[in-house]
Amino acid sequence: MSEKKNGGSGKIHFQYQKTGSYRTYFIDGAFGGITPRGLLQMQLYSERTHLPTKETLNTETKITQVSLPDGFVREVEATIIMDYPTMIQVRNWLNGKIDFFEQKFVPGKKPENEK
Repeated sequence: MSEKKNGGSGKIHFQYQKTGSYRTYFIDGAFGGITPRGLLQMQLYSERTHLPTKETLNTETKITQVSLPDGFVREVEATIIMDYPTMIQVRNWLNGKIDFFEQKFVPGKKPENEK
């Protein structure tokens, strides 16, 4: 980008906009790996119990019987794909957020530079 296009200030400004498909996700975890082309593919999931497969209400006793499958469901919310430079950016950003969180909310946790 030339100096004329960014006002000669040596700064580039970014404006954030939400797409029409923007959503907020709560996640319990992630899994994934490296693709054949060297990109990181990461699936984000939330955990929950199964929805009932059957529910029976006895109208005389008001007792409900619910049939649930065993185990839990890991519902994949989104897949994120990123290249190596983006992995580094995300890691550094996340490390900064973890450090901030630990300093503010973890009793007795000292900042990294004070250890």
